[in-house]
Amino acid sequence: MFLAVIWLFYNQITKIDWSKINELSLARPLLLIATILLVFFNWFFEYLKWDEVLKTSTIKASLKIRIKSFLAGIVTGFLTPNMLGNFIGRMFYFQRRERVPIILLTLFSNAAQFIASILFGFIALMWLGAPQVIAFENSDFYLAILAPLLVILIWAFFRFEHIKIGFITNMKLYKKSVPLMIHAQNFRWKLMLFSLARHGIFSLQYWLLLQAFGLEIGWEWFGWIWQVFFWSTLIPSLWFGKLFIRESMALLILAPLTSEPSVILFTSLILWSINQILPSLLGIPFITKKMPAV
Repeated sequence: MFLAVIWLFYNQITKIDWSKINELSLARPLLLIATILLVFFNWFFEYLKWDEVLKTSTIKASLKIRIKSFLAGIVTGFLTPNMLGNFIGRMFYFQRRERVPIILLTLFSNAAQFIASILFGFIALMWLGAPQVIAFENSDFYLAILAPLLVILIWAFFRFEHIKIGFITNMKLYKKSVPLMIHAQNFRWKLMLFSLARHGIFSLQYWLLLQAFGLEIGWEWFGWIWQVFFWSTLIPSLWFGKLFIRESMALLILAPLTSEPSVILFTSLILWSINQILPSLLGIPFITKKMPAV
């Protein structure tokens, strides 16, 4: 799948007129500054999710340890498929007995972000329909599949401890999760709220950044941006966040809407850099910390 995306990305960039790359200019500097400032809000909501993980796990830690472990998690998440490995950097700041709840609840935190992407994608499909370049032009096909999937995901997220499927309930991971989740309903609502806020923020970042580099776009572009995140969320990645995957989907979905596909690619790479590269560089010093004693 990843190789197919690389091929798609290569196919898309060969269609770009690279002679126009020198014509790219920053038309609205204030919008670029606003995009960069929103990075702090983006990761602040992710930090709030991490804080809720610790509270629900009844793990006491100083603000310094919470922040350091959070930054370490950004790095390990960046280096693992679909950002799922953020718990790796986090857990090494805590005792071994505390790591199981950290892993389990962080996975719930990641699941909330996944559901937020699917939910916004569903709204975008209902609003604008599917992009014509994607196999089925009739969005009803996607909606018919997505609606029950979304209901199942949301039900499983909020009612996880009530799942009664044999092979799931027999798993050790499930048995360890249930005691944590029984009294964690507010925890899950907060995770979902913060995840929706994050999705709204990086959608706004993308929308502002496109305009910063000269594109004249309307509110409907939010729907197309949500679809970029939606389709790229469904495609597994290997490392570096969604590098190549999101850029491929951006070119596939957004490029046909403008005569300047180079702006689409350029802004997508900038957004990836400020939201992923900069926080990861900030977190690198904190992944070398020695593991605490048992």
